Amino acid sequence: MKKPLKIILIAGLLLASSSVAVPSFALKPAKVIGSIQVYETDKPFRDVRDAILNAIAEEGMRVAFQAHSKHMLDRTAKDLGFDNVYDTGAEIIEFCKADLSHKLAQANPHYISFCPFAIAVYDIKAQPGKTFISFELPPDDIPELKPVIEMVEGIVEQGLEGEAW
Repeated sequence: MKKPLKIILIAGLLLASSSVAVPSFALKPAKVIGSIQVYETDKPFRDVRDAILNAIAEEGMRVAFQAHSKHMLDRTAKDLGFDNVYDTGAEIIEFCKADLSHKLAQANPHYISFCPFAIAVYDIKAQPGKTFISFELPPDDIPELKPVIEMVEGIVEQGLEGEAW
């Protein structure tokens, strides 16, 4: 094999292999609304929610709180004169990872405000067949939050691609 062809083949293989191992931090949102990253999928709400709960458990974390926001909005909509915009569900899942929380607190005790971490899962009546996952992206000038963002994006990715229990 001629030397230039060998170099081109090696460079091509390196490029191909480097594009396979994309970190979860590279996950691209469907849209950004202010500081909120919004992702969407065609999977049903319950499957996505359960896949996210499964991903949190697989990371060795526990859900601290699960807000059933659609139910609250359903209960209060009529009395307040509103229609609920959510279809099957809207839930906010809060969870914490002890080692990351300790690192945040060690960096600055006021960073406790970033805990627990939260991911919202919901489907919207006006967009049938779509389920959305979103979370608020914290300020990017706090380097200690990068591992938190990567962890949350990894969970979101599993919610988008993974299977429920």
